[in-house]
Amino acid sequence: MQLKIFIDRLKQGKEVIIEETLKGACLVDDPELTFPPNVEVSGRAYLANAYLVVRLELQATAILPCKICNANVPVAISIKNFHHIKPIAKIPSSVYDCLEEVRQAILLETPNFAECRQGNCLERKALGRYFAKDMSKSQKVHHPFAQMDDADKK
Repeated sequence: MQLKIFIDRLKQGKEVIIEETLKGACLVDDPELTFPPNVEVSGRAYLANAYLVVRLELQATAILPCKICNANVPVAISIKNFHHIKPIAKIPSSVYDCLEEVRQAILLETPNFAECRQGNCLERKALGRYFAKDMSKSQKVHHPFAQMDDADKK
């Protein structure tokens, strides 16, 4: 799947309206991160002086494993104001495919971890003994450079 923009069609102040539905498989090839087939891309592309300006809204759903129980968790990704500006001189064929920029924007908004039931996984209680305890109450924390502040005040 491609999001091609033909630069010649944008001359004389014209703009191109973009309304595409991408297949999620074109975004990433990872068994732990998948995207359902409906990745919605809408927006417009136009020329501003010697630059191609692409303004998009992106809607996708990422499927991640729950960090506790490994069940699949859908995570909604919504990017309202995605802007990409490219100098026309850097587009050698007068055809620009912005799929890579869309892919990067969606992946940057995808969280590293997800937990099912909006952060209340049922397995959390069973694994509670393996989680780190609150260190601030149980151990005294040493601040090695605290004395330097006192020396500066003298």
